[in-house]
Amino acid sequence: MGYWGTVVVARPQGLLVDQDGMTGFGYRHRWLRELGDGWQLVETQG
Repeated sequence: MGYWGTVVVARPQGLLVDQDGMTGFGYRHRWLRELGDGWQLVETQG
């Protein structure tokens, strides 16, 4: 077992999953987490 995917952290305006270029990190967004102070984390696969 192990981790296979990409973690993207950014401070966008709006949702990170809706930003241009997110499909370059993977099309299957598994998790969107608010980290505070406007920062978001997305885990992707695919």
